[in-house]
Amino acid sequence: MKTILHLSKPGLICVAGKTPSELWSNICNYKTTFFNRFQFTSEKVLYAGIVDDTDLPESQEEYKCHLTKLHSWALNQIDLEIKEAVKKYGKDRIGVYIGTCDNGSEFSEISYKKGEYGTGYQNGYLYQSFVPDLIKKRYGLTASSVTINTACSSSAQVFIRAAQMIISGFIDAAVVGGIDLTSGNVACGFDSLKSISNEPTNPMSANRSGLTLGEACSYFVMSRDKMDSSEIDFVLKGYGECSDAYHMTSPDPEGKGAAQAMTLALKKAELNCTDIDYVNLHGTGTRFNDSMEDIAVDAVFGDYKVPVSSTKSITGHTLGAAGAIEAAICYLAIQNKDTYPAQVWDGVFDPAIPKINIIDRTNSKANKPIKNCMSNSFAFGGSNVSLIFGIN
Repeated sequence: MKTILHLSKPGLICVAGKTPSELWSNICNYKTTFFNRFQFTSEKVLYAGIVDDTDLPESQEEYKCHLTKLHSWALNQIDLEIKEAVKKYGKDRIGVYIGTCDNGSEFSEISYKKGEYGTGYQNGYLYQSFVPDLIKKRYGLTASSVTINTACSSSAQVFIRAAQMIISGFIDAAVVGGIDLTSGNVACGFDSLKSISNEPTNPMSANRSGLTLGEACSYFVMSRDKMDSSEIDFVLKGYGECSDAYHMTSPDPEGKGAAQAMTLALKKAELNCTDIDYVNLHGTGTRFNDSMEDIAVDAVFGDYKVPVSSTKSITGHTLGAAGAIEAAICYLAIQNKDTYPAQVWDGVFDPAIPKINIIDRTNSKANKPIKNCMSNSFAFGGSNVSLIFGIN
């Protein structure tokens, strides 16, 4: 018997919105005005997105920094759902599963510069992801907590790990999601790979020239039972993951691992490809990633030209938070039923790859209610994850 895993409404913040409704409004209005040029080092000025936190309340967490401001803001949006889960299941039955690449806080940035990795900094701070511990302390949770770092698939992976723990009976619910910042270390790292665009990212276009970094935090409560009063019963229907280990940073150009993850997700969800109403692409805007994902989508969906888009043109590439923020976008698409999340691009198809059904401002109205969404996340080292969300 298939286990249904319910997800609460999302709590989120990113450059394109500080609430779900604001994010959805900006997606529907195709806004990409959230990016600018930032001085990351004395020599590096790079195009990226950074959340303006000046109007956010100071975090009450142990570490007070930009990261904990974003974390607290997103967490507050699902505070009641977490407390309801505690009341129903108990503090020892709720796990915490968070994806991130680099915590990117002011503390770790200083430690990078001083070369103090792992040696401690300010009040016992260690270079580690402290977010799961902050969540556990805030709600008194005593079950398992995990930080996952599989690069850009990190916060897609947490949905799978939490689901497996619930299905196996170790826990009954979990706080799941991801957080990542546009830190100097990450920006300069991607720049060294020649992956950052000097202009807004242009996913899937023949003219694409790289990614645009963004930052985000997105959290959900996953549970055995529906925990909130949302108008939809948003559930995780299936998931697929694999590791093709093709290269340390470059994806398999044939997209075999990406296709395998999507196929496994469909099988787990017991759905046919024609049951998927929309696919949120990983779609970073880099030449090799977009090419391989395009090939993989064409291989899996074939003659069924499923509507697809990359919302990274609006949110930026949020790295370890990408899977979670794009899960939230899938929630919003299903909640709103008749509008696909559109990408902003120049509309110039790459003749070297198959022509897939990209959704932009010209065709964003759905011809039927959106019920099932697939979300793809692909990462360094060949980590491939595909999630299927839908309504119960």
